[in-house]
Amino acid sequence: MTNTIIRPAVPSDEAFLRRMVFIAWRWDRAWDETAYAQHRFCNEPDTYVDGFGDDAGDLGAVAEVDGEPAGAAWCRLLTAEAARSGHVDDAFPELVIGVVDERRGLGLGHRLLEAMIEACRLRGVEAVSLHVARRNHRARRMYERLGFETVREHTSGTVMILRLIV
Repeated sequence: MTNTIIRPAVPSDEAFLRRMVFIAWRWDRAWDETAYAQHRFCNEPDTYVDGFGDDAGDLGAVAEVDGEPAGAAWCRLLTAEAARSGHVDDAFPELVIGVVDERRGLGLGHRLLEAMIEACRLRGVEAVSLHVARRNHRARRMYERLGFETVREHTSGTVMILRLIV
């Protein structure tokens, strides 16, 4: 039997969040430590995770299964210059989510997103945005079920937004 919890992300989760950025980016491929090291080398600094928890807008959740991190979702405010493909507006945090390969399909992503949506609402966040890869139909359906709407399409995927305050 597995014990699963969703807890707030803390600054000491930064290394795990880095791995989740890579997993989110390479969602359709198995974990590759060499590719991860190369990704880290080519993507420093990483505006999605560097100094997580230092900025007032940082907010996140980590899923643990039997005491081991299995997934994470977090958002932070980024300027258009610092953001990547999921940016919509400097006033809206961009959300990233990743679940380790062996724990996918268990509903962790959905639980993480629900936790993030609730945390954002409690904090008074107006909206959150994200990017989903064009071929990641499963994730896109989950986002749509949770109320995310398409903002724009581009060659690598779709930028979506969830308005929390109407």
